[in-house]
This record gives sequence, C-alpha cells and structure tokens, in this order.
Amino acid sequence: MQEGERFPASSERRPERMFERLRKLIGACCSAALLAACGSGFPASTAPVASSSFSHATSANLYVANYGNSTVTVYAAGGSSPLRTISQGVNSPRALAFDGTGNLYVANSENNTVTVYASGGSSPVRTISQGIDHPVALAYVANRLYVANDDNSTVSVYPRGGSAPLRTISLGIYNPWALVFDGSRNLYVANRGSFTVTVYPPGGSSPTRTLTDGINNPFALAYVANRLYIANFGENTVAVYPRGGSEPVRFISQGVDLPQALALDGSRNLYVGNLGSETVTVYAPGGSSPLRTISEGIKSPYALANAVNRLYVANYGNNTVTVYPRGGSSPLRTISQGIDEPWALVFGP
Repeated sequence: MQEGERFPASSERRPERMFERLRKLIGACCSAALLAACGSGFPASTAPVASSSFSHATSANLYVANYGNSTVTVYAAGGSSPLRTISQGVNSPRALAFDGTGNLYVANSENNTVTVYASGGSSPVRTISQGIDHPVALAYVANRLYVANDDNSTVSVYPRGGSAPLRTISLGIYNPWALVFDGSRNLYVANRGSFTVTVYPPGGSSPTRTLTDGINNPFALAYVANRLYIANFGENTVAVYPRGGSEPVRFISQGVDLPQALALDGSRNLYVGNLGSETVTVYAPGGSSPLRTISEGIKSPYALANAVNRLYVANYGNNTVTVYPRGGSSPLRTISQGIDEPWALVFGP
C-alpha cells in the first residue's frame, strides 16, 4: 500500500454498501475507532474510566453514537429500549467521552464541533468549534480534553470547561485516527496517513519517539500492563509493543482480518473487531491464537466495549448492539431500538 492509501484494493469480503460508505466517510485517500485502556492505562476515545472500555460500575448506562441518524441513545444497564435520545447539537457523531464529573463530550464529524452535555442532560451546555476539523477520536485525562482532528492532522487539547485550545499538537501527526494513554500519561496517536504511532510526553507537543515497525493503517489502539496494542487494518495484524520500546515484541495475525476495533476486559483478555471476517476474536494475555471467535450477531463491528462481564459490540452493518456474556459466543440480547449505524460506545451516568 502507498502512504495515505486507506484500504486494501479489494472489497470482495465485505458487503458492498458498508465498504463504500466507510470509504466515503474516511475520504478518498478506517473506533472509532474505539479504543481500549484499562489497568495501567488511561482512557482514550470513549469512556469515563477506560476507553472502549472496561468499567466496574454495575449501574452504568450505555451510550451509543449513531452516525446514521445523528443521535446519541442512552440505555440502562440490561436494557434494550432507550432511556433518552440526545439529538440537539449532534451531527454524525464519531466519538464519545466522559470527564470525571459525568459531562458527556460528543465529536461531531460533519459540522466540526464537539458538543458538551451535563450529566443526564440532552441539551448542550457548550459547543467547541475552535481548532476542530473533522474530529474522529476523543480522550479526557487529567482535566484535559484531547480531540483528534483527521482533516487538519492535529490533536487539539482543551482545559476543563474551556472552548479554546491550550495547545495544538501537529508535529508528527498525519490523519490521526485513535488516541490512548499509558500509566504515566504519555499520549499515543495512531496516524493512518503516515502508518505511524507517535508518542508524546505529558503536556508535550513534540514526539519523544515514532513507532513504524509493522504499522500499516493503524485504526485502533489499546494499552494495558505496559503493553501497547496496535490494530493494523492494512496488514491484518495486531502489533504488540513494550512500554518505551520502538520494536514490537510480537504480532497477532491468526484470526485477524481488517481489524477495526480493540477492547480489553478486567482479566486483560484482548478483543479484536474484524471487518473482513465479520467476527470478534478473543486472545488471552500474551497469546497470539484466539481463545474463541464470535460471529453470531456480528456485522461490521465498528466498536467494542467491556463492562461487568459483558462484551458489547456496535454492529454498523445491521444497526444493532449485541451483548455477550463473559466467555460466551452467543448474544444474551440484541439492542436495535434507536440504533442507526452505531460508531462508538461508552459507559456513563
């Protein structure tokens, strides 16, 4: 693949409509990639405690960003009907995040804004537009909001309660697609345009190092137990890097087919959402062969989330969120009411 090319040439293994829509959404040159960070990692992209996400909160509500109808739907734990629907200020949402007080942040890719909602609210308390250009990923860490802007190749950083960026990270950024933090609050940025992952120190705007080995169209990141996981859409692999390292300790390829999303559970099992095979493959810590493969109910898995021994899968291809028990491969339930091209999942108040 050439630098900047988004997809393998063939789309034969995926439904034509899904592939053409995804290619259009990303641009002619993809999670959300929604990303996972738990244990020693910090949130990236979609959750109050961990991105894409591991949560101990048994009463947490599920939030779903629906790209198709420009809404965020909210479901009670164990529920399949929306508690409420957030539509005011929402426009083609691509990422969700919470801060420590329960404020919800929504990245609106089509009108270049991030809208902010008070806990339990459905009307925005403010709209952030300065420095925003096609936002595709969010993270909230240490009273700072991080926004990955795909079109202008920057990460904008905002203070708590602010609408103007404290700083803009551009050095080393090229079509950023995913964000994650490690336990020392170093920032990792997946750059799909340059096939790299750049690493920034807390408060810094210049990369301390750039990861390139084995990286090709990095669509999702996860960090746990001093290991960085990189989903390589262009290579059908997940590369695993040690903390502080510039070379992978191993590659996971068995069962990986156009990986779009990553998640981790409380036991540090890794989940990979595969667009090519319409599956989610599960790997034990340190493992490279799948423990199991989940296919029932899966159709274009754009986002994954783990909470309270349940795996949640956002199925962009059939407008559902399927919920699986720990260790299971058949859904406990399927959420379809209010779901329309789901792109991101998060748990919150």
